Amino acid sequence: RKLDGSCWLDSRRWSARWNKMTRMGLFASVCGLIIVLLLPQTATASASPPRGGGAMDHTPPCGTTSMVSHAVAWWTAPRLLERGTYLLDTGGSAKLAQNALSQACDSDPANPAAHFALARLLQTRTSNVEWACAAYERVLDLDHTHTGALCNYGLLLHTPPLTRWDEAEEMYERVLSLSPKHPSALANYGLLQSVREDGRGGCASSDFLFDEAVGGAGQDPEQKYDFELEGTVS
Repeated sequence: RKLDGSCWLDSRRWSARWNKMTRMGLFASVCGLIIVLLLPQTATASASPPRGGGAMDHTPPCGTTSMVSHAVAWWTAPRLLERGTYLLDTGGSAKLAQNALSQACDSDPANPAAHFALARLLQTRTSNVEWACAAYERVLDLDHTHTGALCNYGLLLHTPPLTRWDEAEEMYERVLSLSPKHPSALANYGLLQSVREDGRGGCASSDFLFDEAVGGAGQDPEQKYDFELEGTVS
């Protein structure tokens, strides 16, 4: 009996110790799980903001950018300009071309090529003369030696409903000061001399300018009245 009693007591002690160890292990596991769950939040909450008092950076980690973001980033200013110019020169949708070129101008407002393409679109595919004038003026603000803008703007200024002959003449004179044999400027200048009604034009000056345009372009004289806007695809 004594032996049996000692064995029984030992088994009870070991059982109590085992239960205690099990409970301690379970408690430690739970505490560890809680710490793991709360640690990232605590680190985020205690992180100091960037210098200057700005907001914290919540940029998603690499690999979490959506496909929509990639699609938006793909339409950079050069791609928008290329798309809009293609639609303009191939007779595509004027609405889509204007949308692409307007976005190109917004994305890169210091790019004269984007504003020049938009100006050509407004001049040839819409009836908004005021917007076309504003677009050409923007090009010339960025590049006052842009002969294409000077030449096209001059033509716009003396094409009905506009009769701003003196301003148109100034545009052509600026082109010819940069390029004395510029064919489009000479041809358009000749047209101006033939249509202006303020007494400052005339057939003699008109014919002279047309002949100069033909010589500068090296074309057949029979085609001397067949001129086009600068920047268009023939």
